[in-house]
Amino acid sequence: MRTTRIMQRSLIIVATSLACCVFAQDVLAQTDIVNMVSGPRIRGTIVSSTPDQIVVNTDDGNKNVASWDVRLIRFEGSNELVKAKSAYGDDRFSACYDQLNSLGSLDRDLMQQDADFYKAMSAARISLRGGKVTMDQAATLLRQFMQSHPNSFHTYEVMDMFGDLAIATGRFDAAETQFAKTAACSWPEISFNGTLKAGKAQLYSGKYDEAIASFKATERDDNGEAYAVQAKLVARCLRAQALGLSGKTAEGMENANSIIKNENSKNIELFAHAYNALGTCYAKENKNKEAIRAFLHTDLLFTIEPDSHAQALYNLVELWAATERPDRAARARQKLTERYRNTFWAAKLNN
Repeated sequence: MRTTRIMQRSLIIVATSLACCVFAQDVLAQTDIVNMVSGPRIRGTIVSSTPDQIVVNTDDGNKNVASWDVRLIRFEGSNELVKAKSAYGDDRFSACYDQLNSLGSLDRDLMQQDADFYKAMSAARISLRGGKVTMDQAATLLRQFMQSHPNSFHTYEVMDMFGDLAIATGRFDAAETQFAKTAACSWPEISFNGTLKAGKAQLYSGKYDEAIASFKATERDDNGEAYAVQAKLVARCLRAQALGLSGKTAEGMENANSIIKNENSKNIELFAHAYNALGTCYAKENKNKEAIRAFLHTDLLFTIEPDSHAQALYNLVELWAATERPDRAARARQKLTERYRNTFWAAKLNN
């Protein structure tokens, strides 16, 4: 009898232990994982979100994580969402958009928030590349996201994208207003680039003195982070372009050539801006052949940034026509209207 009772108690203990293990595994399986920009990943349950931070409930209590320090979140039970976000991270925006379009409603608000964000942002990226989503459709999705999730930690990223779409469609005053807001936000990188992008809107709208002042402000900032170093170099290129358009072509060329001579040509975004600035200065001096060579650098070698490539193609259409090469002008026009038909650069051809 005693042996039987001991065995029974042992069985109960084993069963209880197994149940605890299963419970522990279940809890672990339900854990959200927050991959950080800085520091180790955090495991727990995300319980709330604001534009400035998320709150993660962990074994050590609640942790407040700044929105700009969140690299990626893997929510429990979100395998399809993870696949879509992975596609977005690989620049496969159409795959991300299609996958999220086929995804039903999600149980957790924070998961739905994430899905809606990546759907809207992938739509915006597709539209900027002249894809199947128009900019109006992308803007509608972004507005719906802001209305449905006003406390999202993705808020500042969406605000920044609104400004990018405004520039792409030629609504420069709206873009300038939007970037003034992002410049004042708490997200360091988005805030830093707000002044730069506001200057870009001023440049495109012909406010050259204001644009030059904005670019100088960016260049003078003592922020030494990698994103800031890049932004300062881009600001110098855009200032060179503004100088050229305002008639100070020698100074503009000096700045652009300095970038081309001293920086790494693998920095595709930067060199697209540099050669566009150089081409703008040459065109201002009516040196069409030199201008064409500069813009061809962007067209053939530095096409990663849609706006810079579209700008180069627009100028090539004009310059090829001016040098009596209608065949080349037609090819540049076709490439611009096919790849970037949603942008103001394409619309400008018909004005």
